[in-house]
Amino acid sequence: MKTQLDWSAYRDAGMGDAYADIPKTGGDFAKAVAVCINSKQCQVAQDKGLMCPSYRASGDVALSPGGRVKLLKATLNAETPRWDDPELARAMASCVSCKGCKRECEAELDMAAIKVEYQAQRIANDGLSLRAWLFGHWP
Repeated sequence: MKTQLDWSAYRDAGMGDAYADIPKTGGDFAKAVAVCINSKQCQVAQDKGLMCPSYRASGDVALSPGGRVKLLKATLNAETPRWDDPELARAMASCVSCKGCKRECEAELDMAAIKVEYQAQRIANDGLSLRAWLFGHWP
C-alpha cells in the first residue's frame, strides 16, 4: 500500500507493545491507526469538552474514534483492503475533522489525518466522484 501522506512520525509506534495490534498492511499508516489503545475513553467520557461531536450527537459506537479504528484495522488486515466498504465510508464521512480526539484522547489518536489518508486511498482506488470532479474542474 502506497500512502499519500507522510506517516514517518509513527515509524516506531507500537513496536514491542503486545497490545498495539498493528494491522498487517499499511506500514507506518497502520501504526498511526494502531495508536488507539481501545480504552473507550472516546465513548464513555460524555462530560469531556469536545471528544468526537459526531459520536456524541448520534450515540452510535461505530461513529466514535475507537469504532472508526476498529473498521480501519479490519480493512487493513484484509488481503486486499476494501476502501469502498459502506460501513467504513459512513463512519469516516461522519468525522468532522475537529481534532478533538487528538487533543483529548490519552493516546493522541489523530483521526482527522487518518481520514485524509482514507479519502486519498479511496480516490486512488475508485477515482473522483462526479460531484468532486465537477467542483474541481468547473470554470
